[in-house]
Amino acid sequence: MYETGILVALALWLYSTVSMFIRKNSMMEKNLNRIGKQISITGLGVSDMKYPKPTVGKIFAKQTLIAALGLPFVLLSWLYVLVTGGMIVHAFIKDLGAPQSVKEWRWKLKNLDMSFDELIKEIVKQEGLDESEYPRVRQEWIEYIDSQKVN
Repeated sequence: MYETGILVALALWLYSTVSMFIRKNSMMEKNLNRIGKQISITGLGVSDMKYPKPTVGKIFAKQTLIAALGLPFVLLSWLYVLVTGGMIVHAFIKDLGAPQSVKEWRWKLKNLDMSFDELIKEIVKQEGLDESEYPRVRQEWIEYIDSQKVN
């Protein structure tokens, strides 16, 4: 039973590790970067972009370290399976309750190579603002990104 738990935990660890590397090179990450955001290293949310942008080597090293730190927990067998499986189920269930407009927005982020202006138009639409608000919102995002670069 313990050995089966380790095999399942190892498969989940491998899935999580590969997902983490794929997520960091995804279209969603590229779109979020255009508006000063990034997928968090854990993949559980979105965080502010760090400036100056880290090099590819630094990102790879950080992801490898996180993956390596998770590997010893595989020895906890079924506990690791419960925690990791619970996180996957939680993310799935959380997504079920999202409004259709949010699901469409996420789909666009994940699948379309959007320009900065297209992203801002979508943000205006998601916030339920009138299209006349576009220039103001665009300027706010530009100022936000510039402030992130200064800090």
